[in-house]
Amino acid sequence: MLKKYLIPHEGNSFRPHFFHEENVLMLATIIVLLFFVPLIYSDVLTRIPYFSAILPGVLTDLTNVDRAQNGLSPLLVNITLQDAARRKANDMAEKSYFAHVSPEGKTPWYWFREAGYRFTTAGENLAVQFSDSIDVERAWMNSPGHRANILNGKFTEIGIAAAKGLYQGQETIFVVQLFGKPAKQPTSSVVPVVVSPKPAPAPVPTPTPVVSAPAPEVAPANVEVITEDSLFVAVRNLDEPEEEEVAVPATKYLPQAAWYNRFFSSPAASVDYIYMLLGALVFLALALDVFVEIKKQHPRHMAYASFLILLIGGALYLHQVLLSGNVIIV
Repeated sequence: MLKKYLIPHEGNSFRPHFFHEENVLMLATIIVLLFFVPLIYSDVLTRIPYFSAILPGVLTDLTNVDRAQNGLSPLLVNITLQDAARRKANDMAEKSYFAHVSPEGKTPWYWFREAGYRFTTAGENLAVQFSDSIDVERAWMNSPGHRANILNGKFTEIGIAAAKGLYQGQETIFVVQLFGKPAKQPTSSVVPVVVSPKPAPAPVPTPTPVVSAPAPEVAPANVEVITEDSLFVAVRNLDEPEEEEVAVPATKYLPQAAWYNRFFSSPAASVDYIYMLLGALVFLALALDVFVEIKKQHPRHMAYASFLILLIGGALYLHQVLLSGNVIIV
């Protein structure tokens, strides 16, 4: 197959099948169709739960890669912090708002306490209307406020969640990225246990009905804002003693998400990689066509190759123009 499609020889009349008109047309059609994949991906994303489920893991990887590149240790995924992020994402999706403070006045730290996460320092990044997880992380890193949260050495744990909902009349995915440093758990004193002889069994009283009281409201967090603007927020909890920071040596971070999860959660980047692969294949076919049998060059093949390369280059350029800046972040 390699010889038939790429290498000119007597068996294919020195005309590699790669540059046959029908194959060139098929390849051009694939290039055009691939161009629209990231553009419609966000609509598909909102209808398939699997994609919103894999996004948090990929974003955690991207966050830790950025931290490793800046000499910081990776953030550990905390299940309770993930639960707080899920509660905040679901609240935004259900009520169609996009802000750090809910319409009822609930701050990000309300969700921390509701989930049961005690912290000394904490932060929150938000994003909506994305089509690619790499674009979300790039938008966060290009924003000074979000970048400060991602590269904050005080944070040791992370929790990310996504939820589907309506925003500005369009169905989309809300992304919540929470950071925290857990408060030190109080040490309990050890009470000696005295083993006494087993008493005779007492008669079992008739149980009385118990009416459960409504759950108390979560008290507002007593926090001091470290930095805050319309882009991001980070705070210190005044109710928890701040521990002395211990420098943790940075290590090389290896992504935890599977390659296919990264592929499906980053369609724009994946399509660009496919374009580059196709471009390399066209260059290879052209080089073999020109140099393997230099006496049997076919100008039409060179024209076809030039057309495909221009088409791939144009698609890559338009991707950068059309898909940049499509993420809304706060």
